[in-house]
Amino acid sequence: MRKLYTRKLHLPKEVREFIASSDVITTKRLSRHFGFSEITAMNYLSRAKKLELGTRVAPKMLLRAKHEYPEFSKAKKRVYDAIRKDMPFTPITIWSTFDLNKYAHNIIMKGVIFVETEGFAVEAVKDELLSNGVKAISAKSKADFENIFDLMETPVLVMGRKDKAGTNADRKDKYLSLPSFERIFIDVYFLNTRKNLSLPLSELGNILENISAFGYSLNYSLLNWVAMRRNVQAEIETALYLFKKKSSRFASIPEKFARKRQISKKRLNSVMQMVG
Repeated sequence: MRKLYTRKLHLPKEVREFIASSDVITTKRLSRHFGFSEITAMNYLSRAKKLELGTRVAPKMLLRAKHEYPEFSKAKKRVYDAIRKDMPFTPITIWSTFDLNKYAHNIIMKGVIFVETEGFAVEAVKDELLSNGVKAISAKSKADFENIFDLMETPVLVMGRKDKAGTNADRKDKYLSLPSFERIFIDVYFLNTRKNLSLPLSELGNILENISAFGYSLNYSLLNWVAMRRNVQAEIETALYLFKKKSSRFASIPEKFARKRQISKKRLNSVMQMVG
């Protein structure tokens, strides 16, 4: 068995080159390629993450490509400050439908700011926002999502999140997390198709079209990973497949993430609304 000796945060040249040549790197793949143990491979993945060569989305998996985080807007900061007055150590994640505007065909004028927290803290966070003059509601049913855009001002929707694995690529700073654009895109699709959020699916299609047509950067590995965690992977892969068939402008979408999958008629209808 060949062993590669390294300093604490140093990666051998051949390991760096191997990581640079792959979108997704697993400990098993790294171990088999170089012939060292999976423990050594996990150590190298940890060093690659610290050297910002990729994102560790699971203990044994690294996504090489970097990804984009939307700006921390004044509206988000107002929400953050309101929560932190009396809840300084409660873990929260803040994002907004406005984060999609950079790539949207039509500017989203009415939006929602989402605050994710532990399930047991949802009501406390909502009450803290209300006591500090921020319009907030807690997500208890589909009706809370259906009617959210009918409110006059931009509301804050506080919700729990059961699946933490899909958030591994979030940018974390102590008790605040900011999700990547890819995670926001998938979550908006999920909330539309599973919780009846009334943001048109066609606008999500326009966003993907603009990203592909104008050469914007999108981490398809991360998009696929989050879609898998949200159990919408088959729908997203089918949508990307149909986009590639639709026009040569979508040639930049990697073939391995654009596959025609078997999905129900209901889910196919959602995909077709997005593709157009």
